Amino acid sequence: MADHDATPAPAPAPAPAPSVHQIVHVEIPCDDQEAAAAFYAAMFGWNVVMLPEMEYAAANTSEQMRVGFPKIGGPYERGQVVVHVTTPNVEATLAEAVNLGAATVFEPMTIPGVGDVAIFRDPSGNPIGLYTPRRETT
Repeated sequence: MADHDATPAPAPAPAPAPSVHQIVHVEIPCDDQEAAAAFYAAMFGWNVVMLPEMEYAAANTSEQMRVGFPKIGGPYERGQVVVHVTTPNVEATLAEAVNLGAATVFEPMTIPGVGDVAIFRDPSGNPIGLYTPRRETT
């Protein structure tokens, strides 16, 4: 005999609205950018482009995600991958992070043709990058 008094399953919760703070770039520090490029090309099929004018290497892994290979040194430590999050205003977001207990690692700067960037360490010591894409001029 069927149970006619069964309670219907609750409706699924609506998906949260997308945040303006999306992860868009990951940096994997390395000693040898050409060796890192060869490794990740063989491992994942990434087309890593050397950018000698910036002492950097990078690959687009999808339309929304890019990975970079900075040399170890300065704000880039061995074994500490840096996740970069978009924000409408790097300086204001960095100030808020510091207000919440973070420490500035890399002061805001503009990379021509790319946008504004900065890096902080969260209260647990994790490096987090901030990124505001360049504004297109018409």
